Amino acid sequence: MAQQFGHTWWGRAWVDALEQRAALDPSRLPRGRTYARQDRVTSLSFEPGMVVGSVRGSRRLNYRTHIGVTTYGDDEWAEVIAVIAGRAGHT
Repeated sequence: MAQQFGHTWWGRAWVDALEQRAALDPSRLPRGRTYARQDRVTSLSFEPGMVVGSVRGSRRLNYRTHIGVTTYGDDEWAEVIAVIAGRAGHT
């Protein structure tokens, strides 16, 4: 059976968001999943507003890929935390 991504509600929400975004390039997310399943992601780093990965693709040299995410101010984080707290215990 293929490896599943997004085992928790928030993990599933992350995958759902990526899938919606991937509609702009329908081959990108399946290719990324294949690389992840094959342990081709050689590094990940997390910066404010950005996830950066190094990937061993089909070419000789690794390449870097970026996923930009919205950053939040204090008021927005308070809302996010309230939503998360309201779902505590859900799977």
